[in-house]
Amino acid sequence: MKYGHFTLLFILAFSSGIITAQFSWEHTDGPFGSVLSSIYSNDQYAFIPEDDFLYRSTDGLSWEKIDHPVSFIMFVYQDTLLNILYNEDADSLRLQLSYDNGITWVVKDLPEDFNVSDDIVMTTHGIYLSQGNNDLLFRSTDLGDTWDNIAVPQEFHTLETHENRLYIYGSSALWRTDTDGQNWEDVTPPLPLSYYVDDVAAKGSHLLVTSSKHLFHSHDNGQSWETSVINSGNANNKLTLVGDQVYLSATFDLLRTNDFGWTWDSLTNTFNGLDMVTATGLNDLYLSTTFNKGVYRWDETADALIESNDGFSKGYVYDLAVGDNKIWAACGNGVFAYDVPTETWSEKMNLPLPVFEFDFISANDHGWVLVCQTLGDEFYLSDNNGFTWDTILLPGNGIYSINKMHLVGDILYLVADYYLFRSTDMGLNWDYVDVGFVNTDILSANGILYMADSDSLYSSTDSGVSWDAVQPPIGIEYLFEFADVLYAMAYNQDYDIELYTSEDGVQWTYVSDGFPKEYSTIPTYGFSSAIIFRDAIHHYCFLGWEGHYTAPNASMLWSELSTSQTGNSYVIHDDVIYLGGQGVYKSTIENPYITAVEDIHKDANELFTIFPNPADDFIQVTITDVEVNGEIKFSLYNSKGDHVKSQTSNSAENIRLDIQGLPSGIYLLQARTSGSTEVAKFVKN
Repeated sequence: MKYGHFTLLFILAFSSGIITAQFSWEHTDGPFGSVLSSIYSNDQYAFIPEDDFLYRSTDGLSWEKIDHPVSFIMFVYQDTLLNILYNEDADSLRLQLSYDNGITWVVKDLPEDFNVSDDIVMTTHGIYLSQGNNDLLFRSTDLGDTWDNIAVPQEFHTLETHENRLYIYGSSALWRTDTDGQNWEDVTPPLPLSYYVDDVAAKGSHLLVTSSKHLFHSHDNGQSWETSVINSGNANNKLTLVGDQVYLSATFDLLRTNDFGWTWDSLTNTFNGLDMVTATGLNDLYLSTTFNKGVYRWDETADALIESNDGFSKGYVYDLAVGDNKIWAACGNGVFAYDVPTETWSEKMNLPLPVFEFDFISANDHGWVLVCQTLGDEFYLSDNNGFTWDTILLPGNGIYSINKMHLVGDILYLVADYYLFRSTDMGLNWDYVDVGFVNTDILSANGILYMADSDSLYSSTDSGVSWDAVQPPIGIEYLFEFADVLYAMAYNQDYDIELYTSEDGVQWTYVSDGFPKEYSTIPTYGFSSAIIFRDAIHHYCFLGWEGHYTAPNASMLWSELSTSQTGNSYVIHDDVIYLGGQGVYKSTIENPYITAVEDIHKDANELFTIFPNPADDFIQVTITDVEVNGEIKFSLYNSKGDHVKSQTSNSAENIRLDIQGLPSGIYLLQARTSGSTEVAKFVKN
């Protein structure tokens, strides 16, 4: 097949002997859009499979979500949907079929020799599966109950069907069967040397075939051909039959023919950010998916391609930010905000469509948000949570393009042409910061700002006005902060990556046992593709697409977590972690790390009480204003935030906790129910 999404099972489970915690990812139903989607249709619906959801639309304007796992390897035949999906329990591929347009599904076995996902089609004479890398073709005439191996005349990489005929093509040959699936014939157009068949459209006696620079059309079943030179790249899925018309997605243009290739109309010059992926015809409507901007349709009235992402809620996220009780997502098709209290996504912000994608987004708790594209010459800033935006140009003095941006409090930091600038007046004026090329984010720990390049660690105690540089014993490639502790990734002499921690930026401790040595510090998407954090029991390092890792706080010995969800960016808000990739997922952190007594909820002592306080050997807990349905989980932390013990109760009354043997000091008690999490403190004598 042309491309694939890789989905692994993510069930994170670890145990402390008393507590078992895990990340249970829940999709947030946004932001709107998609990435690298395949699109299919019959006379009633257009369908888009997106891993854990199937979307369908009757009009191409809005999309209905069906909560069922589906892969992109799909085919639609009348009201029957066929899908090949990996079954983890059986550790093999399975065939899914739906006879009611995706509402209900049955599962069938695939041929024993079929072990690689490839093309699937259906005709009146059977279901066909191809394994093009081995030139294998399988057929089932009983809806997947039994399978036969079918001989093919030519090596191939793509299987298609048009008007009940099978078509196979690969390298420089095109073959097809008759309408009964028998009698292969060679219908290869006159391809020049070193050119290959990329896509095929057929209807009646008409054939259209594309290569990377040629268009071939025949009107006598391939007996004779006309040839045109056209630059259309070498991607598949360029030709789309919509009624009696054929659309061609060329490199920078969308073309349409009403006479199967004799004449063509140029519909629109698509800017280079609207990369078409697959297309289909829903009755007389042309629908196309794009690389990272979701679904588009051709609108005759507007004479343009129009975005059609209403209800399609897996927009591709390149960066996340948190501020003012909102999670901000920078996407290929715009900027969106997720309101945490109401758990709802905004419409797309009123910003120009990015040429490629918005790579960086940053926010604060005053409603400020800034967003930009890498290598752009301007960025956008809002001081009212996206209601209005200002366009801010780069500083003068020959500065041409943005490398990255930060919003630290109310101060803007801009890395442009590898120089660092600082603005305290929302980008109206900029001060040059005389440091090296900063390759990390600007972080705050213990009231001090930190940033680094590969040679120096910079710190500032005056909000970035002046910076002190030290040469740490490690060359910092990546810098993180959590709970006022710095974490640095550095290369050793063998060019393996190592992890270190520091509380002051001067003394560094090696904590890299078991850590992945070959993690790439050049992230695939922007500079926010990783996060390090801890809960009361474990440390975690989420490295985007390169994996998730955990280590017990006591030993700091790292091991890999199996994961069903990963992405480009992560942020933490309260005790919830948000993951951005194909949409935004969220998961509660079950045992959140409490950094200080000052972090206690101001109303905690009104929600449950502790007696006696101070205490010697036992404490009695009374739940006052929380309605308890089910189990109550208590977690006890010392004043440093270290987890010391846990206990559960099925009653809100007569709760007794043993604290014998604990050192004297201040302790924090966390109570978690199905609907509430609260913390109170007490003193152990």
